[in-house]
Amino acid sequence: MNGWQRMWVFICVVLLIVMASFAATLNFPTAERIESYYAFDQYMYDTNLKCLETEAARRNAGINLPVSACTLDDPLAVKSKFAEDTARYEYRRDNLLTVQLQSMGWIIAGWVIVCVALYLLGLVLAWIVRGFRTKRINPS
Repeated sequence: MNGWQRMWVFICVVLLIVMASFAATLNFPTAERIESYYAFDQYMYDTNLKCLETEAARRNAGINLPVSACTLDDPLAVKSKFAEDTARYEYRRDNLLTVQLQSMGWIIAGWVIVCVALYLLGLVLAWIVRGFRTKRINPS
């Protein structure tokens, strides 16, 4: 291996460590994270329904706001969205290992793509540099 290839290997190893550590600390699916995300979804669902109830009470009292402050304007849309979130939560909770393996697969796929792109960039740069070098002519 020449120096550039060794540098590429080093950068790829560092990238793997960085990507794995970021994924583990930020968004790798764990039971606690899945529960936390679902609790947040429940909070948003309740908040949106309360917002719609408040706006309906204001309209009945004759107070009309020009723009709705609620995330979704239709209670059926809110319930439908929450049903989707609940189904996603139940799948992720019941299939935690599968979800974790999928997440690791995406991390590895992203790492491979970045490493291949770096290698191709190096090949292209080497090709460009070779094009600017002058060729020596042997006088013999």
